[in-house]
Amino acid sequence: MSRGWQYLERAIECRKMADQVRDAQHRERLESMAQEWEALAVERARELAKARKRAEQQAGLAVGHWQSGAFRRARPLLYIVKSR
Repeated sequence: MSRGWQYLERAIECRKMADQVRDAQHRERLESMAQEWEALAVERARELAKARKRAEQQAGLAVGHWQSGAFRRARPLLYIVKSR
């Protein structure tokens, strides 16, 4: 299970405990903890989105290199290496 989902599960657990606690101060602390876990989940989602975007950009650069013809110009060299 990913860290983001674990963070959300912990937030849910904190809220469940807060519903069962009678003391207002403890309930507020548990609610605060739940909010922190949710903030961590959001931060993790942003990190993953950035990593995905970087990977897509790098893949796009590789495709651009292929489409530019640079790879086709290098093909004869590949055949020489393979034939030995």
